[in-house]
Amino acid sequence: MDTPERQVRREPRTVGLDAHPDSFTASILEGLIPLEATVLKTSDKQALPTLETWITKNTSPEDVVVIEASANTFTIVERIEACGRTVLVLESTQLGKVCKRYCVTDKISAVRIARAYLSGMNDKVWVPDAETRRRRDIFSAHQQAVRDYSRAVSRLKSYLNEYTVRMPKGVSVSSSRGEAWIMAREWEPHQRMLLEDDLSDLRHAQERRDKLRKIMAAEILQTPALLRMVRIFGLRHITVYALAAYIGKIERFRSPKKLVAYIGLNPRLMQSGEKSISGSLTGGGRRDLRSLLIEAAHCVFQYRTQSNPLFKWAWSVNYRRGRNIAVVAVARNMVPALWYLLMGMFTPPHRGHTSPATQDPRPRRRARHQGRQRDGLPSLSRLRPQ
Repeated sequence: MDTPERQVRREPRTVGLDAHPDSFTASILEGLIPLEATVLKTSDKQALPTLETWITKNTSPEDVVVIEASANTFTIVERIEACGRTVLVLESTQLGKVCKRYCVTDKISAVRIARAYLSGMNDKVWVPDAETRRRRDIFSAHQQAVRDYSRAVSRLKSYLNEYTVRMPKGVSVSSSRGEAWIMAREWEPHQRMLLEDDLSDLRHAQERRDKLRKIMAAEILQTPALLRMVRIFGLRHITVYALAAYIGKIERFRSPKKLVAYIGLNPRLMQSGEKSISGSLTGGGRRDLRSLLIEAAHCVFQYRTQSNPLFKWAWSVNYRRGRNIAVVAVARNMVPALWYLLMGMFTPPHRGHTSPATQDPRPRRRARHQGRQRDGLPSLSRLRPQ
């Protein structure tokens, strides 16, 4: 009876990929020990449109492709995954420190990426899905529109100040009344041309900002998971949309502490020997989400609702530790509530709901403006697209 041929077990292979907008360099390493892994093949300066062909020809489904995080990383990951390969993305800040300063080439970088992955000392970057990437694109465009709007307003005010022109009290340069007031004054031909250009840029940035805000509000109204987040006191549609865009799948955070660390609201901890020091924020994490949550925490102090437990706790911390520490503490306490809510373990009460034990015996005043809720925050229904 014939015995089957013995199959030789191949060592696992790692493919380090250094990608650029027009080309890529790839190195195939065999082995599990970083310093002893053998470089089998290196392809330098390959045209980026031939990426799929090279991956299919030179790799197998058992290989792991490793790439450094950059601007076009997620698009390249999608192209490689379409070929049936496993792709991992490494964090660029840590990876950039593992290099020789006197000699840096694409070939060396491709090998370095593969060895850094084999060492296990480099953090991996989560690759967002299509829905999360779409939300990130919309939110990034909104942030850019806000910056363009602020720059246009500042540029226009600076030009008016140059000629000692002051706007009337209560009139904004971004309003139609302000624009009519500016253009009604006597200007030189070149001055009028520059003012028209500045006003046009201002209108364009304002229209783009308002359009993107309506898109975000409409998606929140149509998504129950996002709509529940608005019920947390202090969170409005822009902050909720940003959290959904950058958090993505909540399952990737095993506990609320992981989400707090991702946003960067955890205190600094330094321990050495007998000394243990706990200080201020580390400064890492998502700075954009951290700033939005701190703005939301300010709302807890701004809108007084005596029946809200978070309001009472925030003011107690404010009296003991000061406003800055209290604001950061409120922002940090919002994150676990978000984690439990997105995991389906917590349902916040409706705004304005009070239990009999905490209900204020004084009657509430009717909201002065239509479309505003009892906690003083604007209603999402006003932002619904027409």
